[in-house]
Amino acid sequence: MGIHPPLVYFQQSTIWNPATHNAIGSFAAHGLDALVLQADEFFPNEGPNSVIPLIKALSDKGILSIIQPKNRLNAEHARMAVEAGAITLGANTDEPPDLVAKIISIVKAHPTADGRKRAIVRDLYRHPDASNFWWPSMGMDYQLAFVNEGKIPDKSVREYADALPMGPSIVINAGHFDNPAMRPDALSTKTFEEGAKLLKYLEAKGHGDVKLSVLVNDMYEFNADPQAARKAFHRRRDQYRRTGIHDLFPESYGNILRAYGIDSGRWPQVVQSRTETGILFAARQALPLLNAAGEDISIFASENGAPVCRTVAGTYFHQLEKKGADTIIHLYPFEHECSTRGGIMTATQAYGGSAKHALFLYAPSPDPKRDAPIVLRSGFM
Repeated sequence: MGIHPPLVYFQQSTIWNPATHNAIGSFAAHGLDALVLQADEFFPNEGPNSVIPLIKALSDKGILSIIQPKNRLNAEHARMAVEAGAITLGANTDEPPDLVAKIISIVKAHPTADGRKRAIVRDLYRHPDASNFWWPSMGMDYQLAFVNEGKIPDKSVREYADALPMGPSIVINAGHFDNPAMRPDALSTKTFEEGAKLLKYLEAKGHGDVKLSVLVNDMYEFNADPQAARKAFHRRRDQYRRTGIHDLFPESYGNILRAYGIDSGRWPQVVQSRTETGILFAARQALPLLNAAGEDISIFASENGAPVCRTVAGTYFHQLEKKGADTIIHLYPFEHECSTRGGIMTATQAYGGSAKHALFLYAPSPDPKRDAPIVLRSGFM
């Protein structure tokens, strides 16, 4: 990258061999900016000709690997490529010259690899349900990549998802954590993974507007140094507006997204990661309005006038609805049951929201051989 004209190489679907790898390696050594891989069911993800190490090596150098399907791309192969650092174009069917020209324009306009990823996904990603050729095989691909690997949501969550009508916007609220270290514990991490499973499950069923939301409690910073916390809040707000995440978004969560085939280029579209500091400011501003509406302000604020947990949670859920959510599915550790239920009541009754809410509470499995958590209780509002 730098002063040379953008170099984008389009590799058509082919039988991969050492010569193919050597040719791409030569381009990488001479200023390659992006590699477009036209892939099908023969896309090699293992063996001596696997493209996975190549994608990882290019990613480490800041060179984009972009996957465009041809006829049908095995979803397990695509998932492994994304985990290695590639980005996918979903069901994009642009002709090679047109696709390369669009990517060159994006490379010219964006100097960094991350900026290019976001722009490519924003402009060129096509959801699979918009393509006639993809749909007949999508169930098979999902079966191969996720069902056969056990990467599916809990049965009770699947049953709820199966009953959802097509069309409404869905937000999955998962992975919440609240501790002084501001890092997720094992159960919070598992609920986030359950959220990624559910997102892929809903997309495989044809839902076109599904997002994954994470609320991080950063108030420990605010309590320690309010002025520094305010600066951090503004910095993080800029970060998640550009990238979908911020510097408190756990690296383990990003790895989970990649492991489920959700590359970083899609994160601005599908990830909504927020911090409680910003929500607290909005909740504080809402208290007089709640009071003016005749609500008992004592249930929303502490004795010193600060919004309590249910008010912060309810304000966040209200914000999700204002951004378009028709259905909000909460996948939370069981310890957050009271604040989450109180938040749902605040969002629906105090704020007058109309979004449908479903709450699934998770606990660690009592079976030491079982890695996945269990759903302890569920409820629908």
